[in-house]
Amino acid sequence: MKIHLASLLGFLFWMGLVPPLQAGTEVKAFLQGYSGGKDWVNVLLSVQQDQLRLDWKGPLSKGYLLYDRDSSQIALVDSRRRSLFVLPAADQATLKLALALFAGQLHKKADNADAATRRNLEMAAKNARSFFNGAPQPEKEGETVGGFSCDSYLTRDEQGGKTRETWVAPPEKAGMPAEDYNTFRSLSHLVISLCDPLLTEWGADTVTFSGNLSGSDFPIQELLYVKGGLSAKYKTLSVRSKDFDPGLFQPPTDYKSLGLLDLLKHNGN
Repeated sequence: MKIHLASLLGFLFWMGLVPPLQAGTEVKAFLQGYSGGKDWVNVLLSVQQDQLRLDWKGPLSKGYLLYDRDSSQIALVDSRRRSLFVLPAADQATLKLALALFAGQLHKKADNADAATRRNLEMAAKNARSFFNGAPQPEKEGETVGGFSCDSYLTRDEQGGKTRETWVAPPEKAGMPAEDYNTFRSLSHLVISLCDPLLTEWGADTVTFSGNLSGSDFPIQELLYVKGGLSAKYKTLSVRSKDFDPGLFQPPTDYKSLGLLDLLKHNGN
């Protein structure tokens, strides 16, 4: 009697010998800055349990980030320069120290930079303060934004001006399984930790923000304000369940590979 493969797999699932396959989550989003006409990127987030890939594509850059939650390894892929930078957990403390040294020299570097670079650094610092600082206050519950049912929060500065508007939804209601969301949140904590010296130099309160990040909320829309004007906008366009090829989460093999020493040779630039 011929045993079909599908029947055999079904039997093994029933016996508990093979773990059930779980689909991952695909998130399409858009990020817009308001300091220049080309200051935007399309974003594609692919998560499957402990594997994550974040693609971005815009007029000024194209690439993706790979993250493995079990090993804490990050890989950055620059598709335009065809280069690959791998940052294993063992090198992350060294990178954080290098960023701390860079942050300490930031004012001197900014003074010696051209006008456009100085403006970009100033805007980055203002956006960092708008994003990380302040205590968000609840505004509305169950507000529909982009087809999602969200709760909205508003953050103001000491003078009462708006600095951040946020619309969030529980990950399960947004269409993201808890395990996929935990991988997304794990990467967020890691990036904030690595960049903490630079963010702190810019005046960002990463400690309070990281504490707030422990709550289970997936961002649907975010608006940042600088001096009362809209500075940046993030919007989730869609969230759907999807099966991914395992190769999607593997770095390319034909790109120029760079290590931490290569990054440090460029003095943080």
